[in-house]
Amino acid sequence: MENATKHLFAVSLAENKKNEYFDDTPFTTARISPATREARESGTKELTKMMVKSMKLPLLLGGYVLVGLGLIVLLGFLKALPDTDFMTALSNGKWLLIGGAASAAMGGILLLIHKREQKKQDESEDLPDDMDESLNSLEAISRRIKMELDHPDDEQVTGIEILPYRYKPTADGDTKEVLNSGCFENTEVFFWQEGDYLCVTDYECVQKLPKASIVGYYTVDAKYKISYWWKDEEFNKGEYARFGIKQDSEGNYKLHTYYRVVIREGEDRYEIRVPAYDFDKFQEIVGAACLDGEV
Repeated sequence: MENATKHLFAVSLAENKKNEYFDDTPFTTARISPATREARESGTKELTKMMVKSMKLPLLLGGYVLVGLGLIVLLGFLKALPDTDFMTALSNGKWLLIGGAASAAMGGILLLIHKREQKKQDESEDLPDDMDESLNSLEAISRRIKMELDHPDDEQVTGIEILPYRYKPTADGDTKEVLNSGCFENTEVFFWQEGDYLCVTDYECVQKLPKASIVGYYTVDAKYKISYWWKDEEFNKGEYARFGIKQDSEGNYKLHTYYRVVIREGEDRYEIRVPAYDFDKFQEIVGAACLDGEV
């Protein structure tokens, strides 16, 4: 008897609601070491801190605070005018008015300085030494990850977005999918071929699938949403315009088709979910048969 369908890219939230690592499967051949994972996460956090610092946030925030305070004072002065004549209000609130105007003006100057400094930074090809060192460190970690995962040259790899299955166990021994604000996760993974195998990685682990185990795919015409759009091109422009993707009032992206790719391992059945906008790329590599109409 065939077991219940599992997902090749599944994330268990049973013990950790913030877990982001895919479950192991019979196809898992490698994972990066804990030390490498820790180095990557630490390096990423450090670079993020440097980027925030380089944006001169104190300057930006200071500008907004001063402008806000100035406007509050000026609005308070104007609000008092109906209760007294302008000259009396000016005489009694002269320094308040001057202070409010000065605060707003100073805030505006700070915002202009921030904008000018940010433009200089954007136009400059040079990075601060500490940021440059951090980037070099992350590049070294990236090379280490690829070595641990036996990753081929980048030109042999194709990035394709999938819809992972985030779940928690149910009392009857089954699983229930957990959606974030009603949205599927969309994550990019990277495919390449090795002889009779199709390999895929999220740079955390490698799944190595025998091509013969890929049975085919089903088309799912159903409405769903994703929270993020990762592509360089706009969701409604160029090659993506034909998919009719819409954005709702909360900034999520509404779609209406994805594909369930079926993989078998003995009595176990696994699936990969691929959104319509990346399915052509997937098919160029896999060439899976259409199973629509079959049970």
